[in-house]
Amino acid sequence: MTTEHSAKNGLHEAMQTDTRFGLGSKSPARTGGKRLDETIARIRDIISNSESFVIAGHTNPDSDAIGSCLGLAMALDNLGKKPVVLLENYGGKEVIPGKEFLAPQPWGDLSPDVMFALDCGSADRLKAAEPILKSAKTVVCIDHHVTHEEFASVTLLDPYASSACELVYRVIEPMGAIDKRVASALYAGILSDTGGFRYESARPATLVIVADLISRGIPSTEIYNELLMRHSVAETRMTGVAYTGVELLEGNAIAASLLTFEDFEKNDASADDSGGIVGSLLGIRGVQASVLVYEVDKGTSKASFRSNGLDVGKLAVSLGGGGHKQAAGATIDCGAAEAYEMAKSLLCKEYREWANT
Repeated sequence: MTTEHSAKNGLHEAMQTDTRFGLGSKSPARTGGKRLDETIARIRDIISNSESFVIAGHTNPDSDAIGSCLGLAMALDNLGKKPVVLLENYGGKEVIPGKEFLAPQPWGDLSPDVMFALDCGSADRLKAAEPILKSAKTVVCIDHHVTHEEFASVTLLDPYASSACELVYRVIEPMGAIDKRVASALYAGILSDTGGFRYESARPATLVIVADLISRGIPSTEIYNELLMRHSVAETRMTGVAYTGVELLEGNAIAASLLTFEDFEKNDASADDSGGIVGSLLGIRGVQASVLVYEVDKGTSKASFRSNGLDVGKLAVSLGGGGHKQAAGATIDCGAAEAYEMAKSLLCKEYREWANT
């Protein structure tokens, strides 16, 4: 029996035993009133019967948005289709292949047969790509955010999925469109959004998908090291600043830290150099949830939350943001000090309610 055949059999078995997977199971999950597998079949039909595609992810894309967009673009290209990818403020993850499909701005004259919006919980998260929703003949959204707001004509939504990349895999794998480069991109997104397979969202079915992707000969160790282990000098310095100022609250169950605009200037760093810090705060022994507040401009701050169990997604929504149960964030229109006190207070309150249930 081949490795690929074994992986597919394992995926089928995992889907049957993991009731949250949605495909072929008794999961109550729905997407626009249809079961997930029916929606996936519909998306495959749309792909088969269309030629031109625009694929967009949320602004300031993370590895899941980048991996799902570039992975889908490469898969569509393998099927003889014509895809372009729109990623605003694409910071560049060189280890993820497919950047040749990125279209330069402006994007206003695009009128594709299909627009895919990936890893995007609301239309406004597309930013400069949002107007193309009106010029596309069909809009398909593939998302896993529990805070999702409907905006597409066809929506594949599974809040239990580990990542948008996992959902893209479910769509394209039976179409024979996954080669080594596509597999690398999808692996990168799943790896990143599961925190290196540490989060609860890395279910048995997720890991079987990962096994299939690795079996295709991808440089999995290099992708892992590049995305999760290596850091720029600026990010290393900002991590030191955050750790120096960390506060431990609620009997050391909450870790909180603040990075000001001046901190970034002093260390020749940008907001992009703070991406992994909030997750590392969660690694402090005994900590159940963490928050990092950082100033992106004078009068504008961002709060990023991580947890080992309590629902920080709900907390982020109360601040006008969104995300997942264990990883979420929000942009707050106030200075860093005020935003920090607000985020700390809400997280401590949420923790007390969670700890007492």
